[in-house]
Amino acid sequence: MNVVRRCISASCDAGLWCVDKAITIIGPLLAVLATGLILMVVYVYFTEFLPILVEKYGGFHSELLTLLGLWLVCNLIYNYMATIWFGPGSTPDVLTEEQKFAMLDDPELDEGMHYRYCKRCRKIKPMRTHHCSICNVCVPKMDHHCPWVNTCVGHRNHKHFLLFLFYMCTASLFYLTADVQSTINALTGKQESALFMISTVMTFSAFIATGLFLIWNLFLLATNQSTIEFYGNHLSREKRRYTSNPYNVGVFRNIEEVFGRGTTWWSWCLPSRAPPVGDGVIYPMNNSLNSSSSTSSAQQHAASHSSDSHTPNSASAAYSWRVRNGGGNGNGSEMNGHSHSHSAAHGASSRSLEDGHGVLQL
Repeated sequence: MNVVRRCISASCDAGLWCVDKAITIIGPLLAVLATGLILMVVYVYFTEFLPILVEKYGGFHSELLTLLGLWLVCNLIYNYMATIWFGPGSTPDVLTEEQKFAMLDDPELDEGMHYRYCKRCRKIKPMRTHHCSICNVCVPKMDHHCPWVNTCVGHRNHKHFLLFLFYMCTASLFYLTADVQSTINALTGKQESALFMISTVMTFSAFIATGLFLIWNLFLLATNQSTIEFYGNHLSREKRRYTSNPYNVGVFRNIEEVFGRGTTWWSWCLPSRAPPVGDGVIYPMNNSLNSSSSTSSAQQHAASHSSDSHTPNSASAAYSWRVRNGGGNGNGSEMNGHSHSHSAAHGASSRSLEDGHGVLQL
C-alpha cells in the first residue's frame, strides 16, 4: 500500500512539474497574445465600428463615445502593464527584530513554531507569503500565478490587477453597448465584416470571463483574503490556529490595505504608481485566534519567561506597530492577546518545510 502511495505521489509531483514548466514557457507568449488582442479590438473600433457610430448618431455623439472608450482602454493597458512591470514584490532576506516579534502572530504557524521557513529560497517566510513553483520565488501575499500577465499576483501588484480586471470588464461592456444592434448582428453572424465579428465575439467572451473573475476578486478584497487563504480558511480550518479569517478588519479598511489610505474612493480608479499599505511582511489582524492556541501560547510564554530573565526592547515596537495598524480587537484599541503572550518567545526557531505549487488561475 505504501508503495502505491509513493508512486501516486511521485506521479503527481511529476505532473505538476510538467505543468510548471509549460506555464513558464508559454507565459510570455500569452502576455504578448493578450496585448495583441486588446490592440486588435482597438483597431477594429476605429476602422469599422466608429464609422457605423458616426453614420447613426452623428459626429459629436460619436466623438464623446470615443473619448470615453479611450479613457477606459488607456487605463486598461496601463494597469495591465503595471501588473507585469511591478510584479508581486519580494520578501526581504533579513527581517528586523520588530518584524520577527510581530510574525509570532502568523496564523499559519504550526504548534511550537516561531516562524515558517522556505526550504527552496532558504529564508524565513513572512506572513501571507507562499512559494510559487513557477516563478521559483517566495511571493508576499500571494493570490495566484496568472499566465496572462506572466507573473504572480501579490502584495505589490494586487491593486493594478484588480483595476485591470475592472477596466477590461467595463471597456468590453462599452464596446458591446456602444451600438447594441451592431453587436447583435455580429454575434448572430449577420455582420458582413469577419474581423468585426471576431472582435465582437472575443470582447463578449472577455466580458463574461473577466466579469465573473472580477466579482470573485471583489469578494476576496472585501474580506481581505487571497485565493490561497480562502481555501485554507474553508478546507483546513480545523488545523489552523484561528476560527475565521484573521486578516478581516472591516470592509473599508480591507480595501484601504490594497488601494491606500487617506484617499477618496474615486481616486482608487485613477492611474497610480503608489505602493500598497505596509511592508509586505506584517499585516493587521483581528482576534479570531482559537482559544486553545492562545492558551498554549500563554504556557509557552510562561516557560520562556521563567527561563529568560529579560524581554528584548523591540517587543514594544512590535506592539506599537500592531496598535497603529489596527491589531487586536479590530478597532486598534488593544493588542491581540496571542501576540502579547509571545512577546518574550524570541530565541529558538523552528523551520517549516511547508512548500508547494502556486495556485494557478486562468
